[in-house]
Amino acid sequence: MTQNIFQTEADELTWVAEDIERAIADGFPAEEIAVITKKNKTLENLAKVLLSKHIPVALSKDENIFDSEEVRLVDEILEYLVSLRGSGQPRDEILLSILAHPCWGIHRLTIWELSRTISSARREDRKNWLETLRTHQDSNLSGLANFLIELSILSHHARLEDLMDHITGANALAIPDEYNEDPTKNTLQIDMFGGGKKEYISPIYEYYFGNLNSQTPQPPLSGGQKTCPPDKGEERTK
Repeated sequence: MTQNIFQTEADELTWVAEDIERAIADGFPAEEIAVITKKNKTLENLAKVLLSKHIPVALSKDENIFDSEEVRLVDEILEYLVSLRGSGQPRDEILLSILAHPCWGIHRLTIWELSRTISSARREDRKNWLETLRTHQDSNLSGLANFLIELSILSHHARLEDLMDHITGANALAIPDEYNEDPTKNTLQIDMFGGGKKEYISPIYEYYFGNLNSQTPQPPLSGGQKTCPPDKGEERTK
């Protein structure tokens, strides 16, 4: 993730307003843009800058954004990604909460069976939840695991707003084909530049904001994954 540092609040608000202005000029719907701040006064100052650029605003001072179910889900995913970046163990309890959300379309009995598999394994053979999902025969589960791994890698250098777009499903995330290689191989033996890619589209946006807004669980790879041709110069010789 990248972080912009500004000398003054005025510099920061000007940058935010210009970024919003560019997004709208590029065709992004203004009504889908939200700005979250710690203090209401900051929102008021930003509103003045936006209005000076003839960009309409709607202030909501009383709403706690973390009361929103979708925001809590995204926050859990971000917290889990942080645990993947550290030297310690991944936060399995957070991943379990993420998997239980209906947007992924994972049946609760499947989660129970996974838990039984992990807990009954011998200590020396025991895997964490992500490793178990990664090698699962269900492509929906293995695809979700690969998605989370790729997000954790992306988080080292991507802008937070770009990462959020992938998490929510506003933008697809390209998953390299090497994720389909044998996961027991040494990662250094995997060709990181060969083959094609598949796009994984997170179901979160469609689940909460789809046209029907029915909140019917959708398998994340059902109609959400498509094969991309290899990048130029990345074709593998067979």
